[in-house]
Amino acid sequence: MHDEALESLPTERPLPTSLVRSSLRRRISTLRSFYRWAIRLRHRRDSINPVREGVHGQERGLISVPQSIPWIPDERKWKAILKYVLTKLSVRDQTIVLLAHDGALRREEIVRLRVDDIDQQTHTIAIRAEITKNHMPGIIVLSHPTWTRLHEYIAEDRAALVLAYGTEANGPIFLSDSHRNPGQPLTKWTIKDIFDRISSDLHIPQLTPHKMRHLMLTELKRSGMDLLDVSRYARHRRIASTEIYLHTDLSDLARQINNAHRHIEILLMRIEEEDMTTNPNVSHVVPVWHMPIALENYPDSDPYVTDEEAALLIFYATETNGVTGGLAVVTLAKLERFDQPFRDALRLHTKYDRVTAISRRHLFKHMAQTRTAFWSWSSDIWNKVIQTTTGGKTPQ
Repeated sequence: MHDEALESLPTERPLPTSLVRSSLRRRISTLRSFYRWAIRLRHRRDSINPVREGVHGQERGLISVPQSIPWIPDERKWKAILKYVLTKLSVRDQTIVLLAHDGALRREEIVRLRVDDIDQQTHTIAIRAEITKNHMPGIIVLSHPTWTRLHEYIAEDRAALVLAYGTEANGPIFLSDSHRNPGQPLTKWTIKDIFDRISSDLHIPQLTPHKMRHLMLTELKRSGMDLLDVSRYARHRRIASTEIYLHTDLSDLARQINNAHRHIEILLMRIEEEDMTTNPNVSHVVPVWHMPIALENYPDSDPYVTDEEAALLIFYATETNGVTGGLAVVTLAKLERFDQPFRDALRLHTKYDRVTAISRRHLFKHMAQTRTAFWSWSSDIWNKVIQTTTGGKTPQ
């Protein structure tokens, strides 16, 4: 192979090939390894490897690595995952999922935890340096639900396997109960299988064991923990490694911006309601509804209304003197998953004027009555809603 051949390697996009970037990176890595081998055995006179590597934060490699925001489940998906775990999985598998979250653990770390790593008094588990990816020791703190299930599994199911198959009593925590290798320590592939089952049954393809680590570290940062302490809990050598997990969730960013918009929206709402009071004879017509919004743009599009949401919807829709001021801000913030798409859709149909207040109250009342979000309504329900708003006349 001639060094001159490397001059034709692409260093800038676009790449003149049908191969995806991951395939290109693997092939270039193989070529780089070949030159390392040739230099080490002195088959190459020049000691400089012609296939350069990138330097983090300083120099990009031959093939750039696209950055993406790590996915973590939102509140509703996380609730669905937990409900599935607690109703469908064995005590052992429940413990594994909850432990993966509480300890921000990698698959390899989970299967190498030992009973003698557990501190019964403090409800913590020591993470030995030799079982971690970068040989960083640590301690993980277990929540009460996780500790309860861990204690139950060790005292019952695991104890039975130890007795039946002579497994080390203080050895690996999680043991196989399969017919092929009963009583043997689990492998990381069993952990993957557990999460694959959850992912498949709940139709959440992004869910993997490592996402529990992402979620826990993000929750720690959101709770106010210093980034250095989050990094220590994650057993990272560098804070930069922790920051990869802690990108601001786009839905959180949108929520913060929406909160900043509340001031002008509350002012406009007051103007609408004052105008309605001083001009009671003005006809208020709700525009024809055409569902112009894309639900995938909203983090929570669950069509079902909870009891708490229904109570807030009724409160906002039926309060005699109207919900205004700080109370309106608090109430609408709690109902944001309904109010945001409502306002976005209304802006596309009409100006943000006096029809907004009456439309919102009417829509909220019917969502509470049907216990479903407006984006899931059938045409029959929409006809009923529109007719009751306009005095029995369907707008043209």
